[in-house]
Amino acid sequence: MNSSSIAYFFRFLFFSQSKQRLLFLAALGLVLSSFALLVLQSTMGGLQRNLISRSKKIVGSEVLFLDKLSLTEKNAIKKRLTDKKINFWPELELEILVKNRGFLSPVVVHGVEKDRLPDFLDDKDLNGIVLGGDLSYKIKTGYEDTVLVISPAHFDPLLGNVPRHSQIDVLDIISTNVPEIDLFHAWTRISFLQNLIKKRDFNLFRIADFKSRSEKSIYTDLKHSLMADFPDLRIKTWEQLHPTLTKALNLETSVMIFLFISMTFLVSIAITSGVLIFMEKVNKDIISMWILGSSPTSLKNSTRYFFFTLNFLCIVLGLVLGFAFLYFIKEYGQNIMPDVFIDRNIPVHITVKGVLVSGLGPLVISSFFSFFAFAQFKTDSQTFLEKIRTAG
Repeated sequence: MNSSSIAYFFRFLFFSQSKQRLLFLAALGLVLSSFALLVLQSTMGGLQRNLISRSKKIVGSEVLFLDKLSLTEKNAIKKRLTDKKINFWPELELEILVKNRGFLSPVVVHGVEKDRLPDFLDDKDLNGIVLGGDLSYKIKTGYEDTVLVISPAHFDPLLGNVPRHSQIDVLDIISTNVPEIDLFHAWTRISFLQNLIKKRDFNLFRIADFKSRSEKSIYTDLKHSLMADFPDLRIKTWEQLHPTLTKALNLETSVMIFLFISMTFLVSIAITSGVLIFMEKVNKDIISMWILGSSPTSLKNSTRYFFFTLNFLCIVLGLVLGFAFLYFIKEYGQNIMPDVFIDRNIPVHITVKGVLVSGLGPLVISSFFSFFAFAQFKTDSQTFLEKIRTAG
């Protein structure tokens, strides 16, 4: 491989009086392609990660459903989770009705133990009920109002078909920034719901989001043993509990990546035209190098290496600019979004997959089109001789 010929190609591209502007613009397009792909995936990944993190904070990263287990088996699972120091909380979850004056709404109420609360309820008074903000607005209630809690699934034998009900004070209203939770969920002490259904029980465990890989690894091993020892135990991850949202987020990411990859195809069309024009301009110089002693194979490999190196350097430059831009908006970004948005600044989440897609995608596409255009030119001795005769 002739390094001097490669250096000549770069000088001709950037410093010659007749610079090849189309190829130069195509190279700039490659820089923008890798830059845009990295910024897109990192900012979108940050928004999606924040959404999922907020949801997991409320509903847990995984849920252990205990409906088919006896109270003894439930306590055995609880002890094993406690012994392994897994961050979890037991719940008695019921679908009931909440009524305030003439306003009635279905609600999923979570009965939690006061000595093992999720983080978002640490400072809440659970001697009453805590309502989601949108739910409170829907039934027109405020702090210290008294609401009627009705359980249509439970009846008192002496009262016939009248569902059990009880009154409770609204002691707090919270906003989780997850609309579907704020609209239909409430929290109270577990003993209140146990008195309502006349049964001392709980029906699920929620596993908090993991703070380290070691904690997740310990829980994974424990989960396998629990499923083996308790066949009736059902375990669902956050993704399994929210399949529609998970598919929507994946589809959103895929569509955006597809659109920006398509932009790389448009840039590659310019690359093809640029390579064709570039080869026409340097064709005589390549023949001169052959006359001076360079072999056709060496010249061919040098030209290919030049195009690959050009594509690679442009994409690396785009990634470097992308990293710099993301660092800037992460460290110095202000609240640029309106108040109606939950994330008012732009969150950043850079992943290895995102970097690889941003780099390898444009590199493969641009290299293919470059080599396709280069293949239109013949660089063998016979062709060089024919062109010398034509020039003569």
